[in-house]
Amino acid sequence: MANSTGLMGPCRYSLPSTPNDDPAYKDNSYWRGRVWGPLNLLVYMGLRHPKYVNVPEIQVARKQLAIQSREAMMVEWLPKHHVHENLNPDTGLGDDVGNSNPMYLLRAVLMYKPKDLNRDWSPRSSTLRDKNRWIRAKTA
Repeated sequence: MANSTGLMGPCRYSLPSTPNDDPAYKDNSYWRGRVWGPLNLLVYMGLRHPKYVNVPEIQVARKQLAIQSREAMMVEWLPKHHVHENLNPDTGLGDDVGNSNPMYLLRAVLMYKPKDLNRDWSPRSSTLRDKNRWIRAKTA
């Protein structure tokens, strides 16, 4: 993703909560430079807005965000089987600071597959009703 200078940032693992050219980024503590799953999901969903469907740069950025988010999730999941609530955007680690919970669901939103996010999950959506019906049938 582009930072405020318009250039691609050096963040390997998704979109940090603070731009990487901001002095607070180097703090790498909680909302100062860390990557948060919900923030990345909201940005991803915003990039899906219909007005961006024919903008190649936006489509590339959206795909890149999805790939980086998936890779970020796997950094600690594969070797340690836990998911921190936030992570270092350069290393993908969540356990490099003391104020990041290792078993927190919010970061798990990084695991959404892009094809899942292409659906309309609004409460009025028939897709949501169909999904709920499928969940009820599967658990019954």
